[in-house]
Formats: sequence, structure tokens, C-alpha cells
Amino acid sequence: MTGTTTLALHVRALAFAREARSLSPFVQMVVDEAGGMQRGPSGLYQMKDAGERLIRVHGAVQPDEFLIWGAAGEWREKYAASRMLTCVPRTSVHGSVFLHDHDGEGLANGLRHAMDLSGRIPDRLIVIMNESAEFEEQFTERARWLLDVPEIITRRCDPEIGLLERDVLAVAPHADNPAALLSILESRDADGAL
Repeated sequence: MTGTTTLALHVRALAFAREARSLSPFVQMVVDEAGGMQRGPSGLYQMKDAGERLIRVHGAVQPDEFLIWGAAGEWREKYAASRMLTCVPRTSVHGSVFLHDHDGEGLANGLRHAMDLSGRIPDRLIVIMNESAEFEEQFTERARWLLDVPEIITRRCDPEIGLLERDVLAVAPHADNPAALLSILESRDADGAL
């Protein structure tokens, strides 16, 4: 697979407004394996290995452009996004998109605006979100009409604990170099707190 790739990652795939509670046994096991939850510098909660998860998905996709997106009125999301952008290696163009209309159409409009500003239309757009199926459907419908991107891939992560290994593995085959999964942690040690 060749061409350029933009990865648009929802800030809430890694940072949450409240700590997850009353988890199923499987989800609790994942949280325990990650070292539990912690409150990050942004005031949002996150898994203790959130930095590592971020580096893994960035390394698996190896995007030409990496965007973090969230709600415009949420200062904590903006703060967390700025931390996330400094956590990944500078192998791609970095930026953020904050939505005034936080819905699927708003995300498509925000990504279109980002593409207009950068002057880049990727061959592949991978969007990872912590949103409802309705949000994803609304985004996909609007994006196919509005964006001139040949391939749009969406992935909804776990609503309680966000980005998981299965999400990384799901988007990796859409990248140009899926073998990067074997060595994606070499680029930088994660400090954990976003």
C-alpha cells in the first residue's frame, strides 16, 4: 500500500473526564495490566500507560500527518492534546483540530479545514474516536461527501477505557508498514502522564 496517510486521534481515546468505575472483569483486567488509572496534568483521567499506547498507535500507522481532535470549549482536552503532540516522534506533520460543533459533521468540517490549511489531501484518512456509532455514521456520511480522500477508515475505541491493543492492530494493516508494530517503542520512552 502506498500513498500518504493522516491519522486523526480523538483526545478522549486516551484521556477521560472521569475515572472508569464498575468495570466488567475483562475491562478491569486491562486496567490492572496497564497499572491502573491516574489523573494527568490536564486534570483528565487516563490509563497509566497512556503515553505508551499513543506511541504504539502512531508507530503502527506511521502517518505523514498526525492530528489530535477534541471539543473547542474543553480547555482540559486542549491541554491534553498539546501533551500528546509532544509525546510522539517528529516524523510527521503535527496539529490539532478543535470542534465548535462536536458531532460527526463538525469533525468532517474540522478535518476539511485542517486539510485546506495544510494544503495536503491524504490518500488515506484514519480516524480513531471515542464516540457513539451514530457519531461515527454521521462523520462517515459527511466525510465521504466533503473530503477528497480516496480511503477513509474509522475505528471506535472502548467508551470506558479508550484505545486498546486491538484498536492498534485494527488500524495497522491500513498503514504502509505494518511490520513497524514490532519496533514502535524504540522512538521514545513514554513518560506515562499526558
